[in-house]
Amino acid sequence: MLSETINLNYCPDLKKTISKITLFEARQPIYALYIKETDRFIVLPEEKIDNIINISKISDGNNTIETIADTNKTDSKVTMQSIVMMYKLHLFDENNESQQFSEVTMLSKKMFNFPLVFSDRIGTFFYYVYWGILTALVLGFGIFALTNDFLTPEHVQNNISRFNGIGYLLSLVLNVPIFVIHEFAHVATACKYRLNKGLRIHTALYLYFFPYVYVKIPGLYTLKRHERIHVLVSGVAANIMLGILFISVNSITDQSIFISLALSNFQIALVNLMPFNLTDGYFICSNLLKRVNLRKKYFTFISNIGKKKSFTADKVEKSYLIVSGAYLLVFMYFEVRVYIASLFDEISGSELIFASVILTIAASMIYIFFIKLRIRKVMGI
Repeated sequence: MLSETINLNYCPDLKKTISKITLFEARQPIYALYIKETDRFIVLPEEKIDNIINISKISDGNNTIETIADTNKTDSKVTMQSIVMMYKLHLFDENNESQQFSEVTMLSKKMFNFPLVFSDRIGTFFYYVYWGILTALVLGFGIFALTNDFLTPEHVQNNISRFNGIGYLLSLVLNVPIFVIHEFAHVATACKYRLNKGLRIHTALYLYFFPYVYVKIPGLYTLKRHERIHVLVSGVAANIMLGILFISVNSITDQSIFISLALSNFQIALVNLMPFNLTDGYFICSNLLKRVNLRKKYFTFISNIGKKKSFTADKVEKSYLIVSGAYLLVFMYFEVRVYIASLFDEISGSELIFASVILTIAASMIYIFFIKLRIRKVMGI
C-alpha cells in the first residue's frame, strides 16, 4: 500500500488550491473537495474533506508527515489515510492535467486556444448586451412575421419542404459560426456570476475533419446549483432563440439559407442536450438529479450488453438510462431521416420510414461496438 511506502520524514508541500464546496443543497447536502488548478471536484464525506483541508494548512514543506500526523487533531490512522488520498489526487505535485473520458475528445485533434480576458464590469456589460440584442432580434422579427401573416404553419412547412441535399451540407458548414455563438452564450452568462477569470476558447477537429469550438469555464461548480444550470442551459437557449429567429426571417424573405441556419441551430441544441455525452445536457441532467458519475452507469450498462453480468441501478439511475437510450435512438432516427430525405427527393413516405429504421439500427450497433471498444481501453470496464 502507498501508506506503507511513504517516508514519514518527508515534508509534503501543497501545490494546489483546495476548498470545500456544497455540490448539491439538500436535507443531507452533498459536499466535494474542489481543486482550483485542475478545476476538478471529488465527492467525499464532509469529515474527510475537513480533515484534508486541515492537513493542507500545515503542508507547507516545513513539516514532516510524522509531525503532521501528530499535530492533526484526528486519529493518526485517519490522518495517514487522508495524506494517501492527497497523494493520489496529486495535491503535492505540479501536475495540473485533468483528463475526462470523452468519446468526442478522443476522436478530436486539438488545434489552438486563446484566453478571453474580461474585467468584472466588462463581463457584466457583455452579459446584458449579448442577451439583450438576441432577445430584441427574436421578438422583433417574430412579432413582425406574426402580425403580417408571414409565420403561418403552411408558409413555414412550405419553406422547410424546400430543404434539400445542398441545404443539408450548408447546415453542416454553418455549424462552425453557430458553435461560436453557442459558446459565447455560456461565456456571457458565466460573466454574470463573475466567472470571467481563466476563460479559454478551444478549437478542434472532430474526426480530424469537422471543426468545432468549445469554451472552458473554470470554477463552474463553485456556483450554486441553480446558477450552474443557468450557465449550462444558456448555450442551448441561444440556439433555440436563433432557430426561431431564422425561421421568422425565412418567412419574411423566402431565402432558403435561413432554413439551413434555423435547422443548424436546432441540431446543435439537440446535440448539446444529449444526456450521456460530455455536453451541456449531461451536466444539466446531473445537476437536476443531484447525482454525479451518471455517465459511468451509462457506459457500464453499454459495456454489459451481450454479457452475462449483473447490473445494479436505483430508480433515478434506471430513469436516466432509459431517457438516455431513448434520446439516442430518436436523435439518430431523425438525423438519418433528414439526411435521406435531403438526398432523395422522390422517396415515398413508407420507404423513408423503412430506410430510416434500418439505418438507425445499424448506426446503434456501430455505436455500441465503438463505445464498448473505447471503454475497454480507457476505463477498463
